[in-house]
Amino acid sequence: MLPPDDLFREHVLDPIPQSVTDIRADQSKKYRGYRYTLRFKIDRPDVVLLINAGSLKRVWNVKYKNGYLFWAWDTLNGYSLNGIDIIVYHPDGPPAPAWFKPELWENAEAYALCEKVDGQIVNTKVLLFNEKEGEAYFIVERMK
Repeated sequence: MLPPDDLFREHVLDPIPQSVTDIRADQSKKYRGYRYTLRFKIDRPDVVLLINAGSLKRVWNVKYKNGYLFWAWDTLNGYSLNGIDIIVYHPDGPPAPAWFKPELWENAEAYALCEKVDGQIVNTKVLLFNEKEGEAYFIVERMK
């Protein structure tokens, strides 16, 4: 696996914004593609750079449970519409690193992108931002 700074440049944004520090990274998938999870410190103005650079759209009702990250593209009266999920850390696979605890973040902002080819999702990016903590997670998955 590449060093965290290099993964950030390759999968999130190059150059790395000035406020981004303390980048941690893990690879939770290596077979038939890849999945990387990054956690880093960041200020609000630089979050906007990440959103725009990744063509990310706001998502709602984000929950992380048993290795799965769930979200909805839209909501109606508080109910999720067009929901989607990805496995970040498979329950039967290696455990998540100690620094990966999105379930502890209440009301984190979330943004995502899913690209499809022939009806199959081949590229997923998710940004979770906790303004109170000044931290973010970025999850990127590419299927082959």
